[in-house]
Amino acid sequence: MNRIEHNDTIIIGAGISGMSAGKSLKGNFKILEKNNYCGGLSTQYEDNGYKFDFGGHYFHFKEKERAWTYIKKYSKFNKYIKNSKVFVLNKFIPFPIQFHLSYFSKKLRDNILLEITENKKKTNVNFENFELYLRNTFGESLYSTFFKPFLSKYYGLALNTLTHNMDKGSIPVPNMQEVIDGYNGKHFKKIGYNPVFYYPLNSLKTFINNYVEDIKDKIIYNESVIKVDTNKKIVYTKDREYHYNTLINTMPLKHFLEISNNIISDKEHMEKLRHISTLVSNIVLEKRRRRFHWIYLPEKEYPYYRFGYYPGYKKTIVYLERTVAIGQENNAQLDKEFVFKTLKNLGVIKGKSEIKYISNKHIPVSYIVFDKHWKNFVPDILKGLKQKNIYSIGRYGSWDYTSMSEDILNAINVSEEINLEHL
Repeated sequence: MNRIEHNDTIIIGAGISGMSAGKSLKGNFKILEKNNYCGGLSTQYEDNGYKFDFGGHYFHFKEKERAWTYIKKYSKFNKYIKNSKVFVLNKFIPFPIQFHLSYFSKKLRDNILLEITENKKKTNVNFENFELYLRNTFGESLYSTFFKPFLSKYYGLALNTLTHNMDKGSIPVPNMQEVIDGYNGKHFKKIGYNPVFYYPLNSLKTFINNYVEDIKDKIIYNESVIKVDTNKKIVYTKDREYHYNTLINTMPLKHFLEISNNIISDKEHMEKLRHISTLVSNIVLEKRRRRFHWIYLPEKEYPYYRFGYYPGYKKTIVYLERTVAIGQENNAQLDKEFVFKTLKNLGVIKGKSEIKYISNKHIPVSYIVFDKHWKNFVPDILKGLKQKNIYSIGRYGSWDYTSMSEDILNAINVSEEINLEHL
C-alpha cells in the first residue's frame, strides 16, 4: 500500500523553476525530483572525472534587474561581453550577421543591402509564417545564405510550418542606418537579447548547491511522478501518494498532460505539440586556440548548429550542439569524426591528439516549437490548469521559450500568488 502524505503544495521537479518556487513558498510543501540531484539542465553532470554543463546555459539579465538582484546573493559571477561569430562561406562573420554586411563579397552585400532597403519600404505586411517573415525582413540573399540553412538545421523542421514570431525576439532587426553602417564596416557590440552574459565564478554546480541550501530538506530525490489525479488532487509516485491543495508543475507540459486525468478533451492538439531534441557533445581539449565564446554553423557539412567554449573552466572544455530526431540515440563513434572535422575546420584544434575526452549528452526536450497547434492549445490549457489550482511553469512546464532569469522571476511570482491565496 502506498504511503500517504498531505501538503499545502507539491512541486514537481527541482530544476531552476521548481527550486525558485520553493524558495519563495510559504506553508507546507514538498519538491519531487525524479533524479538524484537538483538543478535540472541548469547544473552539471560528471563523466570520467570531469564536470560538464548541459550545453551553453548562461544567465542573461537584460531588462531583468530584479532577477540579478535576487540571484547574485548565491554566487559571485563573471561578466562577459559576448563575442560570437557565424562561420559561413569559409570565413568568420561577427554575430548578428545582419549587422555586419561588410564581411560579404561586394556583390553579395550589394544584393543584401538592396533587398533590405526594398523590404523596409513595405508597410502592413502580414507574415503568415516564419519563412515569410525572414524573407520579407532580411531579403532572399541573406535568407538563403544564413537564416534558412541555420534555422532549418536548428529546428529540424520546415520554416514555413512555424509561426512568424518563432524566434520570440531573439533575432534582432537593424534599422536602415545600422544596415548601412554595417555595410560600410562598422562593428556592432551589445546587440540582441543576450549581448552580456554571466556565469558563476566557481561553477554552475556550486551555484546550484548554494541556491538549494535553504530548501534542501524539502526535496525528495529519485521520486518520479507517474500519475496525477487532478480531481482528487493526488500526485502518485511508485510508493507514495501526495495529497495537495496547490500543484506546481515543471516537467514538460506534454508529459504532464499524458499522466494527468480529465484535463483535456482535445488529445489531437496535445499530441501535435512539437519540440526539439538536442545532442550535446562536450569535449575536453589540450589547449585553447580561439578567443570567441561561440560560433553559429549554418552550412550543411557540419551536423552541428553551434560550437562554444564554456566560460570560467580551469580546463579547456567546449561543446557542440546538434538537433536530433525525437528519440534518436547518439552514436559516439560517429560523433568523434564529426567533432574532429568541425573543430579542425574552425581552427580550434590542429590534430586529433588535442581532443582528450568526449562526453555525449542527449537532451530529449530542449526547445519548444511554436506553430498553429501551440497557439490554438497551450494558452488555453495553461489557463484551464490554473483553474484547477495547477501552475505549470518554467520553459518546459509552460511549454514556452524562456531564459533562466525569466524562469526564476516567473516562479517567484507564482509562489507569491499562492502565498496570498493561502492567507
